[in-house]
Amino acid sequence: MLRICTVLFTLVLTTVAWAQASSAPDRRVRQSPEQLIQRWMEVSGGSSAYDAMTGRSRTWMLTFSNGGEATINGVADAKGRYFVMTQAPLKEKKMIEASNGQGAWLINEKGQAKLMTETQQAVTDIVEDPLWGKKTDKIFKRMATSASKQQFGGELCWQVIGLLPNRNRIELFFSVESGQWKGLEYLRKRPGRETTRNQIAFSDFREQDGFTVPFTFDATDDNGGATGKLTKLEFNPEIPADTFNVPDSIRSIVPAEPVGAASKATGGAHGKLIGMIGSEVVDKNGRRVSSSALGSKDNVLLYFSASWCPPCKRFTPGLVEFFNKNAEDKNFTIVFVSSDRSQDAMLKYMKDYNMDFWAVPFDRVNPSGIKTVYGDRGIPNLVWLNAADEAVAKSYVNGSYVGPNKVLSDFGQSMGVN
Repeated sequence: MLRICTVLFTLVLTTVAWAQASSAPDRRVRQSPEQLIQRWMEVSGGSSAYDAMTGRSRTWMLTFSNGGEATINGVADAKGRYFVMTQAPLKEKKMIEASNGQGAWLINEKGQAKLMTETQQAVTDIVEDPLWGKKTDKIFKRMATSASKQQFGGELCWQVIGLLPNRNRIELFFSVESGQWKGLEYLRKRPGRETTRNQIAFSDFREQDGFTVPFTFDATDDNGGATGKLTKLEFNPEIPADTFNVPDSIRSIVPAEPVGAASKATGGAHGKLIGMIGSEVVDKNGRRVSSSALGSKDNVLLYFSASWCPPCKRFTPGLVEFFNKNAEDKNFTIVFVSSDRSQDAMLKYMKDYNMDFWAVPFDRVNPSGIKTVYGDRGIPNLVWLNAADEAVAKSYVNGSYVGPNKVLSDFGQSMGVN
């Protein structure tokens, strides 16, 4: 239950709401997820509300259905970093949920740190940034609005179902009347334990210092429930420098620098990608070189592939030929993201097909999170990233596979080559 409470505070830490938009759409007609999210963004105040929350910390008093209590304290900043601590004084238990903007982890009651699961990370991405509605393509494979309205948190709501890369789903609920985001539901799977359905509903919205925040949240799962009451909201401009430090036990799989820091250090581009990959990339001979070399490239093509994949082996020769002819003149490179079953298989594939570009080190492929952020359901998959590491073109569009040839063709045309 303490773990649930920590997640719950994360859900309400930066949830803000403003006055309802003056021109609401026809509530009788089902709207697309994009329309519902856009309406909520207008209602919530968008980036203005987010800026207003920067540096604010909150304290919640949590009351469990079994009569127990806990205190939740947390703070978030504009870089997507957050630190949340849940304490149950009577049981002398403490749990921490944190992110440095590059990776997210949990520290349990025994002080042991571990990475969040993909579903936990997706929930965090949604609730930590009120502007998450602008990056749904990076969170979900696809989204759809249910045909009928649903009761949620005592209101009639539209239900948006978001499918994650791991095939789990998060259900989001938007008030039919006000357009406000009222909460969410998702399944939590834990090894060796039953799957539980988690629901968090926001209510009791009040104006505070010029914006409106939920003063109450109710959370339930199959094992019980809890109610949180906001007791303190204050501005803390000086956040201790070590607040978002990565625990030593997982430092090797979570880059210590926040997104963009690598770009500043190298004076180049692709800070997010470099931060995810880590300090080194590898060539076909297994030689490791500094990943800062990516910072000098205008564009990067991420190539998700594997030696056991027949369609990949049909596409790879053409990609290699395109790289050899154009990479130097057009100032781009390719980064291979392997789905092979071993490092030896990955390097053999690169040698056999004469891939003279870089690859994510085999031991960094999964920990880097690149597959989660930029990959999709299958391979071959080609993703074109600009200097800001935004996906300009992908092999999957709105959940449908258009293939790597389409991406390569679009990229070639933009470069002025056939």
